[in-house]
Amino acid sequence: MIAILLLLYWALVFGGIGVALGLLFGELNRRYGLFRSWWQLAVYFCCWLGLMVFFYQDEVQGRWEFNKICGEVSITYIAEEKIRGSKVKHVYIDTMYLKNTVLPIQKFQYGYEDIKTGDIILKLDSFLLKGGRMSSILLSKSPVLMSNMDDNCNEMTKKFDAEMQKKYGFLIVN
Repeated sequence: MIAILLLLYWALVFGGIGVALGLLFGELNRRYGLFRSWWQLAVYFCCWLGLMVFFYQDEVQGRWEFNKICGEVSITYIAEEKIRGSKVKHVYIDTMYLKNTVLPIQKFQYGYEDIKTGDIILKLDSFLLKGGRMSSILLSKSPVLMSNMDDNCNEMTKKFDAEMQKKYGFLIVN
């Protein structure tokens, strides 16, 4: 139901913008002859292209930043002497937004806690990317151009967790 409402909202927003611009350019063309020559049409096309670049450039830049950050799963703490053969549970430690990024990138710090002692024996970081200008117009929280980017980073983190589990031989209990 929500998807249908969002689809109707998008159709209304972009349809309304298209109708308004069509009426505006039609009236301006009738009054002032805006499209008398090919160079004028080229200027309007370049303006339209500039608007598209304006709306999407933050998402392209944000994707580049996110790929750079997400490419490295960072271990912030590991107790190698305690981790081998222990039973651990997954715990969330902290959540924050990274500073000085084009798009909001949320950093989740999580770790594994030893069930017997209650000590954190491994801390890791995972990241989630939020949307830019175009996403906010579409009322979406995920970026338009890369809707699965947060999944890619989380998949990489899950793969990394499995590698760590195999390397150190600990058992994850939920």
